[in-house]
Amino acid sequence: MTFRGYVRSLLTRVAGVIMGIPVPYHLAAILLVAFAVRTCVWYRNWTGLIRHGDGYLFMAKAIADGNWDQYLSHGRFLQPVYSLWLAPMYLFNWQDSVYVFCLHQAFVAGTILFIYLSAGKVYGRLCALCASLVYAVQPQIAFWFNWALADAAFHFHLAILMYCSILAWKKTTPLSVAGLLAAGAALSLVRPEGVMVTIAAVFVFIIRKASDWRQRPLTVAAAMVFLSISFIAVSGWYVQSHEHVKEKILSHMHVGCGLYIGTLPTPTNPRDVDKVLVSLFADGGKLSKEDPKGRNHWYWASQIGLRRLQDDPLKVAGIVALRYVAVMIPSTFRDGLMSWRYVIIDRVFSTYMLLGTLFALFLKNDQRKITIGLAFMSFSIFTMVSLFQREWDVRVQLAAYTLLLGPATFGWFLTIRYILNLEMTTEN
Repeated sequence: MTFRGYVRSLLTRVAGVIMGIPVPYHLAAILLVAFAVRTCVWYRNWTGLIRHGDGYLFMAKAIADGNWDQYLSHGRFLQPVYSLWLAPMYLFNWQDSVYVFCLHQAFVAGTILFIYLSAGKVYGRLCALCASLVYAVQPQIAFWFNWALADAAFHFHLAILMYCSILAWKKTTPLSVAGLLAAGAALSLVRPEGVMVTIAAVFVFIIRKASDWRQRPLTVAAAMVFLSISFIAVSGWYVQSHEHVKEKILSHMHVGCGLYIGTLPTPTNPRDVDKVLVSLFADGGKLSKEDPKGRNHWYWASQIGLRRLQDDPLKVAGIVALRYVAVMIPSTFRDGLMSWRYVIIDRVFSTYMLLGTLFALFLKNDQRKITIGLAFMSFSIFTMVSLFQREWDVRVQLAAYTLLLGPATFGWFLTIRYILNLEMTTEN
């Protein structure tokens, strides 16, 4: 037997042993690993709960107290879901570190289960188990476990949307469509990226069902793109024609931050990130003080970003294009505080995700259409991060792993099988 034949035989035996073990035992082991990894992160250097929260704790207390004026005063009031998950902690006066630890562990467990269910429904049980295990041990995702931020909740709700989307894509029923829309609505209220992911999921659903309606999918896609562009154009005209609406939009925190930071080159050092934020508040604040109408600093930050876009649109387009690489492989655009361990971890997992997904897209297989759908959903996250997020956070874009782990793992399975089959066929 040749070496390649031996490898093939060994992998077949290992797969047989794994498949012979009941699924509950596998999942229990993976959940235990995930619990252990997150617990180690929680207690590293005796840190425990990090109460940064971006205002989620503030809003949760306002909800528990019924103080809606206080709740609505926060810029993130349009994303209430994570704060609703946190509210019982204040309502029943539970210890915050214990409650958040248990809540985030529940989010992680739920995410892993829905990754398994989603990948298993499309790519098979063995692939689903491997994808779930990768999520359980992924250190960049685990790093944010003890922060009172919405990322753990976002991953959980994103995994639910992924599962509901796959159900609706594969078999359209009133229940499956309702599940897709409900999961998308919940996700959209966790983080702003959820809106784009939901739109992407619905877009894929309509394209996939176009053939069932005896329509050409490409024609339907072109029509949807045309309608979207028309809607954006009409909306832009309306906003431009109504100054009070324009001012309200440009005065929003996300718009001002996105336009100001998104039109500048990606910082490669954390100190430069801080300098950008300082300059945002300084420049916007100065113009706000000089403004007779008293429009806030976010409005003027938006205006500065729009001016950069108007002055040199090609330069801004190049900045955004380069940001896609920075978002997908963060360690390629970093210096200063980055250790060699971080570089290795980032490059290994980025390579696993990107190459695996490309293999699943381009190697011949029966699940390519669903893979395209999941890749399209994840691309919406990368796009939002490229436009609005500072890459040094490296947490928001990690949500795309939830969508891509199944396709990426399947892609590597396909590659291994292709190589072994190709070599065996050549020898025979």
